Amino acid sequence: MTTSRTDLEFLPTRNMSLSIRWWALLAMMLAFAMIARDCLAGGMAFDADGNLFLAAAESVFKIAPDGTKTTFATGLNNATCLTFDRKGNLFVVDSGSGTAFRFAPDGTKTPFMTDITSSGMAFDGAGNLFIGQGHSIYKFTPEGTKSTFATGLGNALDLAFDPAGTLYVLDSQATFGESVFKFAPDGKKSDFLRLLHINPPGGLTVDSAGAVYLTQVKTGDATPSIFQFGPDGKRSVFAAAMTKADTLGSIAIDKAGNAFLFNGEMT
Repeated sequence: MTTSRTDLEFLPTRNMSLSIRWWALLAMMLAFAMIARDCLAGGMAFDADGNLFLAAAESVFKIAPDGTKTTFATGLNNATCLTFDRKGNLFVVDSGSGTAFRFAPDGTKTPFMTDITSSGMAFDGAGNLFIGQGHSIYKFTPEGTKSTFATGLGNALDLAFDPAGTLYVLDSQATFGESVFKFAPDGKKSDFLRLLHINPPGGLTVDSAGAVYLTQVKTGDATPSIFQFGPDGKRSVFAAAMTKADTLGSIAIDKAGNAFLFNGEMT
């Protein structure tokens, strides 16, 4: 297991209740240009102890609250999506092998699902796992029973639940561009955002108050930004990201309300 420290920078935002932490992860033998865009979605997750887990190609890294970085898992083909269950098991989509793996807290790896290309996973409050797979979203009960929760999507890129059990889905559709839909616990679908006039976002998350956050791709002279949406879909700029990266990637929020952003810049 390798150990190093990460460099932190706190970026002031319009909403001072949250702070953005920019991670410059050291000694990663991976150029950002080699990462497919879909792997940005859902590529970070927190465990119950506040450790941040980050997917980066062949490895999953663990970053402690004090910034210490260790390698949690290696030997993957292209890790793209992470999420934790209530027992502390880490689920990882390895898009290179088309397999979703389950890692026990001690690092033991077992296959969970094969023939998968998803970049979006999320657990609801009851412990059910939801996986976006192409045009559909599948639901797995804690016992492993699979059912189809929703269909008719373009390409479900990222999933997140709010405290009330509403599922938000970042969907890429050829007709409408990238949009966000929300699904009630009973599966009823409704529009949340039609992103016709917004540059494609790279990641989606929801905080404990139910606010939705999207990261944004830079085009032209536009500044890469993080947008916040209230329950009514009203948009505000949460943070104008001061970075040279063309793409803002995964975003995650810890229990204290700090927002963490991985922008793909390797140093």
